[in-house]
This record gives sequence, structure tokens and C-alpha cells, in this order.
Amino acid sequence: MTGPEASERVPVFRRLVQVYATAALLAVADLGLKSWTMARMPAAQVFDFGILQLRPSYDTQSDSDAVGFPERILLIGLGLAVIILGAYTLHAAMAGHTPDLMASALILGGATAELVGRVEGRGHIEYFYTGWLPDFNLAEVWLVAGVCLLGLAALSRRRARR
Repeated sequence: MTGPEASERVPVFRRLVQVYATAALLAVADLGLKSWTMARMPAAQVFDFGILQLRPSYDTQSDSDAVGFPERILLIGLGLAVIILGAYTLHAAMAGHTPDLMASALILGGATAELVGRVEGRGHIEYFYTGWLPDFNLAEVWLVAGVCLLGLAALSRRRARR
């Protein structure tokens, strides 16, 4: 149930706590998996799960090199993006749109994990390998899934208005 009906049943504060707690758990899951894989990195182990391999690596070429910004500017921009996402989550909680809240939790969790991972400074950690996609990590999965869910939610609201 979305819209005003959901707003009347679940207080805004409780929805916010649920979304922020979910985002924190998603970020901790990614950071925990990064920590676990990096502890195994010296042995250069590859865990093969068929279509997906767990193969830790540092992506030492910073994104700031690609866009020509100093690393600090990139971190400040990413931090501001996380703050803006948190503010959007407040808006979504007040509107009572459940799909937007779920998408916000995924996006906020992924963005927070990416920010914390980049602050560490040794390089961006990637650990999933498929062979046909670039290496990626769980935070990037959260981000892509959240953006897709947000797009689907916007499309469903648009169709419902017609």
C-alpha cells in the first residue's frame, strides 16, 4: 500500500528509522564482505560460484583521475550526494510511497558503503567477477537495484495517474 493510506498507518519517524536502518545494514554487509575478501587477498584465492566469482582486487585508478578532480573534491561530492539522498528519503517517507522508500534504502546503503570504501584511501575494492561485466562490488549492486526500483516506481505512479 502506498500513498496517503500508508502515511496514516505508519508514522513518518518509524518509516525513516526503518529505511535508515536498512541502508545501514546494507552498507555494513558490503563493507563486511569487502573486509573479509581483503583479508583473503594475499592468498589470491578465487571462490568460484559458477556464473559469479569472488575475486578481490583493488581498483587503484581513482575515479578522480578519470574526471580530472582531486580525490578530496570527489569525496566531498560523494558525501554531498549521500546527504541529498538522505533528504530525498525524508521526502519519500512523508509522501508514504513504499517503493520509493525501498529504493531509497538500497541507494543510500550503496552510496554510503561506496563513500566509506573510498575514504580508506588504498583504492576502490572490487570483488565480484563474472567474465562478461566489469568487476563490481555489493554496494554497486545496491545502487543499480535502487535506481531501477525508483524508475519502476515512478513509472507505476505515472500510469496510475492516467
